[in-house]
Amino acid sequence: MFRKLAAVLAALMLTVFATSVAMAVTVPLHQDTPINWDDPEIEVECEDANVPSGMVLWHFVAHTTTDDFTLTADFDDDPSDVSGMAPTKVVDAYELHWDVITPLTELNSASITGSGTVNAGGFNLSHVCPNPGEIIPEAPASALLVATAAMVGLGFIVLRRREGVTPA
Repeated sequence: MFRKLAAVLAALMLTVFATSVAMAVTVPLHQDTPINWDDPEIEVECEDANVPSGMVLWHFVAHTTTDDFTLTADFDDDPSDVSGMAPTKVVDAYELHWDVITPLTELNSASITGSGTVNAGGFNLSHVCPNPGEIIPEAPASALLVATAAMVGLGFIVLRRREGVTPA
C-alpha cells in the first residue's frame, strides 16, 4: 500500500515538474548584442539616477502577461553577470523593469524567463545611464618617448659639462 502511494506521488510530482518546466518561456533581448555602455545608438536617460562614479545603469523593460519573469544578463565583466533577477519595478498590466548597475562594460546577451508570454514590443534595453567619472586622458606614447629622450639628453649634457670643469 505504502509503495503504491509513494509511486503515485512520485509520478504526480514528476508530472508537475515536467509541466512547469515546459510552460516556462525564455525571450532574448530585442536588440542585437553585444552592446557597449557608450554605444551612441543606445538612449541615455539619467533623470534622478544615482549611479556611482565609474559605473553604468542598464534599464531593461518588458511587457508581459505575468510578473514572474526573471532577468539573465551576461556582461564582459563576469562579476556583473545577472542570473534569475526579479524585476526591480512592476508597473500596471505587468510592465516589468530591471535596473542593473555594472562597471563600464559591454552587454554580451540578456534574456527573461517566465511562465507567461511577452507582449508586442518584446524585451528591450530601454536606456543606459553612465557615470564614467573624471576621465583623465592618456598621453600618447610618442609624447612620452620624446619627453624621456629630452630628459636623458639633458642629463647627458649636464654630466658632460661637469666632467669638463677642472678644479682650480
